Amino acid sequence: MDKHCILIADDDFLTLKILKKAFQDLDCDIITAENGQEALQLCVDQRPSLIISDWHMPVLDGIGLFLQVKNSPHTHHIPFVFLTTSDDEEVKIALLETGVEDYWNKPFNVREIAVRTKKILSRLGSPQQARHPDSNIIDQSATRNINIDKILNNKYGLIEPLGQGGMGLVYRAKDLVKQQDVALKLLRHEYVSNIVEVRRFAREASAAMRIKHINVIETYEYGIIPSGQAYIVMEVLSGISLMSHLVKHVMVDTGWAAKVIET
Repeated sequence: MDKHCILIADDDFLTLKILKKAFQDLDCDIITAENGQEALQLCVDQRPSLIISDWHMPVLDGIGLFLQVKNSPHTHHIPFVFLTTSDDEEVKIALLETGVEDYWNKPFNVREIAVRTKKILSRLGSPQQARHPDSNIIDQSATRNINIDKILNNKYGLIEPLGQGGMGLVYRAKDLVKQQDVALKLLRHEYVSNIVEVRRFAREASAAMRIKHINVIETYEYGIIPSGQAYIVMEVLSGISLMSHLVKHVMVDTGWAAKVIET
């Protein structure tokens, strides 16, 4: 019988041992790596359902592994959890905003991470669905309480999914009043009753709407639909992200960086 596969990347033997024991009742296959490069190869070969990675590792660190995974068309869909010793709230928020599924502070509670992991795997569905998701299908867990064609009393029409992160999903949508395309970020349905995540989502919108700069995407609106899901409406742009550029080029010269800042 096919099982979910969890990849754990950490150069600390004791951490690997503790995590493997924590997941022993989940009926999953567990594979491990002692550095990011080894973990990346396992991602390609084994297609795990979930990646759990330490921040600091030799050869290729956790951030490098995360960037490589998220910028590959074969692995970008895999949920990624960071292990960190940082108590910096800004760092944690930044991780979540860049698409990290979750973060666990060391030392961690074994029972808690077992429950968190079980919830992630349950959301993914079957092992086959986790490894071969259909990118053309809108995530029904996020949209089951709204009309797929219309949202907010016919104000916005959903066109296609653009991406997803730990907290929400982003769609290209049509502003039916202004007749222009926008990006619509929708809080995942499972977070509707989580007041901490709802407030964090609202703070993100509030901060973004106060920023008016030519180099910053404009945020137009924040609200909540009848199902209880919060949403943020933003300017939609075409092109590649700075993160994608840095992954391809690793380093950029000062002249190029200066032009980006001046634009």
